[in-house]
Amino acid sequence: MPIQEFNVINLKTLNRFFLGNSVGETLIFNKMGCDQCGKYINVEIQKTSGGYGFLNGVISEPLNEKILALCCNCNGFRDSK
Repeated sequence: MPIQEFNVINLKTLNRFFLGNSVGETLIFNKMGCDQCGKYINVEIQKTSGGYGFLNGVISEPLNEKILALCCNCNGFRDSK
């Protein structure tokens, strides 16, 4: 799938995933295969006071109950570790 067709998860969906969770709470999507290179990653999303922070990559907007992932190298962002 070309990267321009990868729809990164939107704020409305993130708000739904984190409904009732406090700032600092983290969701982890384990062993997600990167949609571009196939590398397995654990994508972490943390609720912050200003929105959401991603670690190890990003996930897509769910499509037909399936979520895709892109690692830091393939999505063009550096890992913060």
